[in-house]
Amino acid sequence: MKDFELEPAHICEEIQRYDCPHVSRTLEEFYTVRCQVADMRNLHQSLDEVTVKDTLEGDNCYTCSQCSAKVRAEKRACFKKLPRILCFNTMRYTFNMVTMLKEKVNTHFSFPMRLDMSGYVEKHLMPAQYQGIVLPTLSDDR
Repeated sequence: MKDFELEPAHICEEIQRYDCPHVSRTLEEFYTVRCQVADMRNLHQSLDEVTVKDTLEGDNCYTCSQCSAKVRAEKRACFKKLPRILCFNTMRYTFNMVTMLKEKVNTHFSFPMRLDMSGYVEKHLMPAQYQGIVLPTLSDDR
């Protein structure tokens, strides 16, 4: 039997500012994709949630480390590198704030027989001028 080595995947998080010209991108290596199950019908919905755009504005403005100012921004994640074998961790537990207990999610959650990840990768989700560029951030200014 051949030796098996688990390969890491890479996810890229990009924050594009509306009010200043700076863009920050961070690259994270991981071995499993954490998939939310609560309020999701299937793996595609969960992956959509991982890569959804989030607008940071109002009380949730982004603090730009280069401008030292709070600015409106758009945050998005995408898969930059996928391994041959991709592992998923289904997050089947939620925390009930009323009872203060962890509860298991028992709703049906389906997986496709074939999974096309092309809609979740950098080439599909990120603007062309930023693809392949990873800018290090000096501080955690989220």
